[in-house]
Amino acid sequence: MKKSTVMLFLLSLFTFMAIRSDYAFAEEKDYYIRNLNIDVTVNEKKQCVVKERVNVHFNKRVEAFYKTINTQIDDEYINVSKVNVIGQKFEFDKDNYTSNIVIGDRDAGFNGDKEFIIEYTIDYYKRKDNKEDLFNFDVLQDYYDGDIKSFYAKINMPCRIDSKNIMLLSGKYNSYDGNDLNVKQKIYDNIIELSKNSTIETGGSIKMKVGLDKGTFKNIPDFKYNYVIKNMDVDIHITRQQEYYVTQKYSIEMLKENEDDNFLRIMDIEASLDKIYDFKCSSNEVGINSFYDSLELPKKKGRIDFTVTYKQKPALDSDVRFCIYNGSKNVNVEKMNFKINSAVPIKDCRIDCDDDIKDRIKVDKSSRNIKIESNDYLNKNTIIDAELDIDKSKFTRPMKISGLIKFFSAAICFFLSLFVYKKYCKTEIITAKNRYYEPEFIDSLKAGYLFNSEFSKKSASSLIFYWYSHKHINIESFRNNDGYNFKITKLGHLDGEHQDYEIDMFNNLFLESSEVIINKKNGSNMMYKMYSSIKKKFLANMENEKILCEIPSVLRYIINFSMYITVVCLIYDRINESRDMITKFGIYLAIGVLLLKLYSHLTKRCNIAYKNKSKGNISYRYIWIFVSVPFFLVICLMFIYKTTSFIITFMTIIFLFMSITIRNHPIKCNEVCKEKQHYLFGLHNFFNDKDTAELNMLLSYNDQYYKKVFPYIVALDDEKIFINKMKKILYADFYESEIYFSYILSCILNGSNIMV
Repeated sequence: MKKSTVMLFLLSLFTFMAIRSDYAFAEEKDYYIRNLNIDVTVNEKKQCVVKERVNVHFNKRVEAFYKTINTQIDDEYINVSKVNVIGQKFEFDKDNYTSNIVIGDRDAGFNGDKEFIIEYTIDYYKRKDNKEDLFNFDVLQDYYDGDIKSFYAKINMPCRIDSKNIMLLSGKYNSYDGNDLNVKQKIYDNIIELSKNSTIETGGSIKMKVGLDKGTFKNIPDFKYNYVIKNMDVDIHITRQQEYYVTQKYSIEMLKENEDDNFLRIMDIEASLDKIYDFKCSSNEVGINSFYDSLELPKKKGRIDFTVTYKQKPALDSDVRFCIYNGSKNVNVEKMNFKINSAVPIKDCRIDCDDDIKDRIKVDKSSRNIKIESNDYLNKNTIIDAELDIDKSKFTRPMKISGLIKFFSAAICFFLSLFVYKKYCKTEIITAKNRYYEPEFIDSLKAGYLFNSEFSKKSASSLIFYWYSHKHINIESFRNNDGYNFKITKLGHLDGEHQDYEIDMFNNLFLESSEVIINKKNGSNMMYKMYSSIKKKFLANMENEKILCEIPSVLRYIINFSMYITVVCLIYDRINESRDMITKFGIYLAIGVLLLKLYSHLTKRCNIAYKNKSKGNISYRYIWIFVSVPFFLVICLMFIYKTTSFIITFMTIIFLFMSITIRNHPIKCNEVCKEKQHYLFGLHNFFNDKDTAELNMLLSYNDQYYKKVFPYIVALDDEKIFINKMKKILYADFYESEIYFSYILSCILNGSNIMV
């Protein structure tokens, strides 16, 4: 198997199986921070006024400098406001969990030394656990993408500090076991100083927790929710077909005008990308986003009551699990009722939530009904999950017609392919009867077709060297600024002893002149035109000679059509239940076609395993396992899904891949041509034998031996090993030899890389 083919296989496999790479490669950072000086003043409203002086050295030009601030510290949310960067252009935006400051003019950029003075204010809110006098503060966050050479922070607290009430944590990427970075701490009355004069590597972070006297903080504002869910009633009916009929009733108080963050996620089922059916909303004021991920509430203050209904069909045999509540930072729930009714008996219900809200949730269980309710607030990042213990074998779902179609079409494809294999494909082991000499009874193009069971551009290019060895053309090489050039000169016409396709290709080569210049710029295109011009005539000639057994066209059409229907139904079943249908259709179709094409290509290349059985080369004999198994697993993981039972889809994929493998098996030739195949296989084995002794002996008897066999080396695709053998024999003379220039010309004609 060619190295390029192996590399193509490995590249595709790791591209589609590896979702992401976890390897980090050492490289120079865009910048490092010479000095970071942070000044924080904390007032009685639990408000922090922050001023950061950042001295940065940029190792190369960058468009902007980024400052990111976490807006969630442990279980507290904060608000960042009054942002300013003195003397610099900047942009400021927020999302649910961070506030982002982008400093600089993208056209001008930064390079070398630069100082930034960043000012902003942090507001804390009242805590529901009444721990208002606990002050959590992220002094240094891990978002700087460069080392910090010197660090100093000064925090002015509103009252005197006791060192026993301070917990200093430091580490990398918010992972703390203590003061891992050995940050120095000093306390003067109400001032805390933190410093480190040695390097803090990228990802370094420092957190501080301070316990203050009760009543230190006064007039702390309440968290400003975008809206409050006054009441949420959810009713789910689980059918015997494992479908969920969902009804959600909401009563919501909108607290802000024109707020962009006004989305409400619908109830989160375990398989959240499963398609939602029959979605209805009772209010015209409530919008629905394009993929039904959430509801868009009105951007005005006031009360709104509405009902949402929909159906959802999860994957077969999936866990019956619901995300009852997944609160964002801008919503609060005052009252919630969650009811589940099941057509299949429920053994148990497990509630997963934080310990501090378990006492606010009441669960009432029976054999077919679950009731979960909360009459207390559910705020901010509260998450409540419910998992039902149900005997999933009790669910029954009728087979979709597409599932039956794909199974039977794959079965038809497989059994017809098996019939074709038994009747028309090579099943016997071919033994080598020749070892050294070119066949005088067949031209190189026909030899390549007989050997590979296909007509290829490379086999066609071998005719140029075939004509050269028989003195119909002359080839001269020279170099210029464009690299290697080859002048091919016509020495005469081909007579009637040559085949029609051979004469046509010869005439096309010298269509405009008796001399042709071939180089890297025009060689591959020129060869492709000649190959295309004779393809139909060559295949018709081979069909007339009945070199290969002809598979009836009706069988070919039925097999190809069945395979097409199978793939279409597989893709249809895979995307039909997916919410993001357009995107997933493109992804799965592209990946599926690529894998099938590549698998087909590789199995064709693996025909050499069949051809070399007599040689007993294990690395070739079992190469089909290396090719088939990974692709089979990838396709299985991609398509086993949803409404068709596992065994049906699994057998469909097995039938499909076995059919592809069988289809690419070499077609057997007629009895007359079998002797020619024996001859070619012997020659092929000799070309691939890495021992140079026999070749060296042949060259000593006839120094033109390589010229006679080189057309067949190209046609049988055995150039690499043969050229490396010649390199060992000729040593320093190799790169000035005619065989080397013939190899370069072959690479140019076929658009391949020179590998020696």
